[in-house]
Amino acid sequence: MANQFAIIVPQDFLGHMTVKSPCIGTCVLDPRSGFCIGCYRTGDEIGAWMGLSDGNKKRVIDKARKRKASMPKHANNRAAEAS
Repeated sequence: MANQFAIIVPQDFLGHMTVKSPCIGTCVLDPRSGFCIGCYRTGDEIGAWMGLSDGNKKRVIDKARKRKASMPKHANNRAAEAS
């Protein structure tokens, strides 16, 4: 019979292990780009967020940052105006 054990992790430690959502509360998908004007994620990425691993969440955040950087300056201003 295999030994069984449990690891008890304090709740505040678990908070440091998860990746925070990049959502800023400006949840509008731009019909031209298909990206949220607040966080630059796609609708699919937003919908899948809760089920993604931390590694996949980090990849989504990286893609969103690259999208934001590649958007024309006036598109980035729309997000600032909407929030």
